[in-house]
Amino acid sequence: MSNTVANAKALRLGWIALSFIFFWNPNVGVFDFLPDFVGYLCLCIGLSKLADLNESIENALSLFRKMILIDLGKLLAILWIFGLGAPSERNASLLLFTFAFAVGECIVLIPAYGKLFYGMTQLGYFFPNESIFSEEGSQKRKSKTDKAGRFTRFFVIFKATLSVLPELAELTNGDYSELATANSLYRYIGIMRLMAFLPVLVVGIVWCVRMVSYFRRIGKDAPLLEGLQEKYRTSVLPKKGLFVRRSFNLAFMLLMVGLILSADFRLENRNMLPDFLCSVALFFALYFLSRHIEIPKAHWIGLCSLHFVLSAIGYVTEWRFFGEYYYSAILRNDEARNAYILVVGFNFLKTLAFVALMWVLVRALHATVLNHTGYVAGRENFGEQEKKMIEDLHREEWRSLLYTFIASVLYGISDICFDLFAPEYGFMGLINLIFAAICVIAFFRTMSGIQNGIQTKYMLE
Repeated sequence: MSNTVANAKALRLGWIALSFIFFWNPNVGVFDFLPDFVGYLCLCIGLSKLADLNESIENALSLFRKMILIDLGKLLAILWIFGLGAPSERNASLLLFTFAFAVGECIVLIPAYGKLFYGMTQLGYFFPNESIFSEEGSQKRKSKTDKAGRFTRFFVIFKATLSVLPELAELTNGDYSELATANSLYRYIGIMRLMAFLPVLVVGIVWCVRMVSYFRRIGKDAPLLEGLQEKYRTSVLPKKGLFVRRSFNLAFMLLMVGLILSADFRLENRNMLPDFLCSVALFFALYFLSRHIEIPKAHWIGLCSLHFVLSAIGYVTEWRFFGEYYYSAILRNDEARNAYILVVGFNFLKTLAFVALMWVLVRALHATVLNHTGYVAGRENFGEQEKKMIEDLHREEWRSLLYTFIASVLYGISDICFDLFAPEYGFMGLINLIFAAICVIAFFRTMSGIQNGIQTKYMLE
């Protein structure tokens, strides 16, 4: 039993079971009380090893990664509906976004789950097992895997449909006259949402229990787990480039997310994207890079922690200031001036930590270039001319990294300028966003080049 548990942990099946806990709850419009993107992250972690053993599960994993971005889009939709959008358009926007996300989820999730359970069926054919096929897997009856797949696809459609139906009441609002309001079904939107919520809640609980039970049963299937683990050891672990590419791709994605989260997106002078989220994303980006290159842990862990603390304090002080004052109060009120100096001070320190973190990141990427790009693995014996070409390529990548670092420094300077000059020049916010976009584009271009170099090096594996 201990070997079975160890194999289940090694194959990350627990992450798959955990992911379904985030999917069972009903959606109310675009509101999701248990964030699905966390579940998709857990599911992607759980499927990563099985995906190395089966092409169908690998295709499903690719679709689940897209669902992370789609579900994160709901946060932007909420920000638009209740922040930027006009109040008179709120109900219509809610209907529009709810419908769009429901359709998007069905388009991606139905084939994703289909490929997932088809891949599980294939693994059942390839390896001896006691869980994927059972006595029910005869010609007359569906196996538990087939039933799980069909129930899951039904639940995806059921959940998406009932999230949209109540919002259709907005279509009965012809205008805003008193007679139209009296005849509108939107008066009953609360009870309609409740009537849609309860059935999804019941079906979702049943579905979640069945999915967790299904993967727990697989996690106790000793013959299947032993076969999968042996296949993974012999066929996957020797492929060094696979793990390098995977870690770099994760770091690439997290870096882009972190830089986007570092941008100041303000409503009523308050930043709606706290910079300490950027620290978290950059921490994990550097963690994945550090798995295959040497980076002094004290440097990147210390700087990420420092940036997180300074960002959190700066975020709180900024919200407190704009909760009590406007920019105009700085020139008229000593207390307001001192409070704003505190805001500027913490943002200045945060910016210095950010620039230092960018330098550590640039050095880490340079180490990645030196260690994991250049000659094709398996063809290390090359002449002086090829060696010179590789050195030139590495030198070019280093120049590109330096330009990228300069872009991040200019982005940091624009942050400081925004704090100093925004009270007098309102367009400083736009300039800050332009430099943020330049920084993101510069890193994307550089990281894409490194990514191509890594793929070239390990293309013969």
